[in-house]
Amino acid sequence: MNTRLLAPLSLAAVAVLGFAPSAAHAAQDAACGQPAVPAVYSSIDHPAVVTTVPEVTHVEWLWQRAVPTTEFEYSRTVSPAQGTWSWSRKVDVIERAWFKIVIDQPFVPAIPEVRHQETRVVKPAVTRTEFEYVQKSTGRLRWEEAGWNAEDDRDRDRDRDRDDKDDHDDKDDDRGRGWSRTGKTREVVLVAAVTELVWVIDQAAVPAVPEESHKEVTWVLDGADGPAGATATDTVRVASSLKETIDLADGEEPAGAGWVKGEYTQTAKAVTEEIWSGATAPDGYTATGNQRPGKHRSETTTATSTVAPAGDGWSKVDGSAVTVVDAAAYEIEEAAAWTEMVLVTPEVPATAPCVDEDTDEDTDDTDDTDDIEEVVDPGEEADHVEGISDDAPGEVLGATEDSGDAVLPATGAQVEPWLLALGAGSVLAGTGVLFGGRRRNA
Repeated sequence: MNTRLLAPLSLAAVAVLGFAPSAAHAAQDAACGQPAVPAVYSSIDHPAVVTTVPEVTHVEWLWQRAVPTTEFEYSRTVSPAQGTWSWSRKVDVIERAWFKIVIDQPFVPAIPEVRHQETRVVKPAVTRTEFEYVQKSTGRLRWEEAGWNAEDDRDRDRDRDRDDKDDHDDKDDDRGRGWSRTGKTREVVLVAAVTELVWVIDQAAVPAVPEESHKEVTWVLDGADGPAGATATDTVRVASSLKETIDLADGEEPAGAGWVKGEYTQTAKAVTEEIWSGATAPDGYTATGNQRPGKHRSETTTATSTVAPAGDGWSKVDGSAVTVVDAAAYEIEEAAAWTEMVLVTPEVPATAPCVDEDTDEDTDDTDDTDDIEEVVDPGEEADHVEGISDDAPGEVLGATEDSGDAVLPATGAQVEPWLLALGAGSVLAGTGVLFGGRRRNA
């Protein structure tokens, strides 16, 4: 059975069991003059029906295998064989010439000439002595020759000043009056002197004295040190000849030329060391050519995969399983969410108008019938059901003060106690089924 139909069926059962038994009684006891009551509906929200499609996954592993190896033999010499070789040669006694210079007369360097330049006057300069004069009234200064301010010389000075007017426009016209010497003099060159530069010898030059020497040669055994102060030359000579022999270890050769290798004499055997290793020779070792099977080498993949790599002997690594998501889970909406309108209370038609037999006597009673003695609110039970609104009317008009039994709202039907208990139980059962169904969908 569809769980979405349980809640409407529960409400329908309550309505049938609660209203049907009292329908006749309600029709008989309906008060007159009651207005029509429209039907009341409530909405029930039904969630969407969703189907969850699970994710698509696969499992991958790391893979490992044992790889056979080959070992190779390598050898190195710890200590070589010990022995000596006899070497011999004919040796000429070679002498080399050494020479040194014997100084008979040392070199004396030349002494250069010492001289200096002087300026010689060929024709002396023509000069004139001038005196400094000051004007007593103005303090003005000027340079003139001797006698310029003398009384006897005033006319001569005035004529000279008139001739030189263009060069002395800034001078006072009254020359020779109020002027006196300050005591300062200067020499004015009228015609420059004619001079020339001449060299004056302070010390005559002395020529150098050359060195006088001779070469002294000494013959020394080649390879030996020569006399002190002597220098070896490339000149050699054979003084005599002799046979030279020497015993050297294996691998050594004597210095020099002309050696002839003789007999070998072994004094100790060689000591070697052998090891087994991979294809590459360790430092200091050489391959002997021998080989053997080596220990198996473990090889493990770095990335997971669903199948083993190419080759034989691969196996899964314990605990390396990894779940890879190929497609994520998603939801498919089978039916959209919808809202169902459920009838809460049926429509009640209006009752016939009341007819008053005695208008005067019943005036006060008519006013008192407007009071409602008892009000039944169906929302006290229905508010626990999700989707049921509180739009149902909370009061029923038309109840009189004399009516002692409770009536159903909007119908006036008498309420039976067992019907109330049955209705409440049905509502609670429907609520539980509805919530249970929604949790399963979620």
